[in-house]
Amino acid sequence: LQSIYTQLVLELKTQIPELLIRQQAREELENLVKQLESIKMTLDDYLTQTKQTFEDLSGQITARVLGQLQLAFIL
Repeated sequence: LQSIYTQLVLELKTQIPELLIRQQAREELENLVKQLESIKMTLDDYLTQTKQTFEDLSGQITARVLGQLQLAFIL
């Protein structure tokens, strides 16, 4: 099923407004920060433990959000 969704996203190349992507990515990051706060961890601590930079994390979140939005627009 995942491979079908991936193929649909690749073939249809749905255009998602940049503002929507940024807004969703910001919300995802805010949710992560809240989850970290609930376990008494800072974002900097999380980045250190996962050996990522903020840019790496932002890029991963943005890519995930883009995929989710593309799939939502297709369906």
